[in-house]
Amino acid sequence: MSGHMNEMAKLLSPGKKKIVAFLILSALVLAALFYVCFPELVLLALGIGPDSQLYERLPDSEKRRIDHAMVRHYYAAHDGCLGLRVHGDHSSIPILIDALGRARDDGEFGSANEVVVCTWGHCAEALETLTGKSFGLDVDAWRDWWDAEGKNSSPDRALP
Repeated sequence: MSGHMNEMAKLLSPGKKKIVAFLILSALVLAALFYVCFPELVLLALGIGPDSQLYERLPDSEKRRIDHAMVRHYYAAHDGCLGLRVHGDHSSIPILIDALGRARDDGEFGSANEVVVCTWGHCAEALETLTGKSFGLDVDAWRDWWDAEGKNSSPDRALP
């Protein structure tokens, strides 16, 4: 232990040491549980996003999980949409369509509100890259296409 830790340990009674140890252990267990349930959010909280060196070393499947979480988290959607344009797959399409729907419903198209204005253009570009379709920001057209043919297409087929 460092000198400061030794000094602090001397100040605590044995009962308080047990409480502190319990609290530290509990925090570690909760952090581990949170990581098991939401690994991509933990990575984001640690700053492991599309612009980090660690992100670049991850396999595409892990990059995609992080990007999916970012798109679902409204204020991180910009980088998530950019990432899914490169690392996205069939499972990314409904997530991107939902993000466009949330943006439209919240009046974010063309707005300078909290989210970067170009986010939704990147979202549409990712959809176009993944599907080969071109519906721009027309959420209803994307949803109609997904319901009619997109969700029934094979996730294993090569995307355009």
